[in-house]
Amino acid sequence: MAKQRYWYTDKHRIGIVEKGTNAVTKETVTSDYSSISETLADGLRIYAIRRPDALGTNLTSTTENALLEIPEQYHDVIVNKAIASGYKDPRNFQLDRATYFDAEYDKGLREAKKFSKSRYRRGGYIKAYDY
Repeated sequence: MAKQRYWYTDKHRIGIVEKGTNAVTKETVTSDYSSISETLADGLRIYAIRRPDALGTNLTSTTENALLEIPEQYHDVIVNKAIASGYKDPRNFQLDRATYFDAEYDKGLREAKKFSKSRYRRGGYIKAYDY
């Protein structure tokens, strides 16, 4: 009989287990399921769409890799928000410049949301021709 394998997601991770004939006990929990063998995991291929984590307001806790996951065309949008915040600071307050960079950020954010809803697909159109 072939082994039964299952997958599950937990905390944004994928787990793959197989049902065995022997019960496995870890700490106080006994289960018929155990992790797949290492040799099976070597040939495992997963097709998925992954989106980057939200940046939030505290950019110091964000890793460099999270910033690299954002498409390159939107790096300027993040910079516009940082510039707008700089102009809102009381030490160099300039409301007209802050308003300009906030508007540029909002425009880029709308474009980024539209792009994310397309699931990274590019669209086209069909043009009719009469022969």
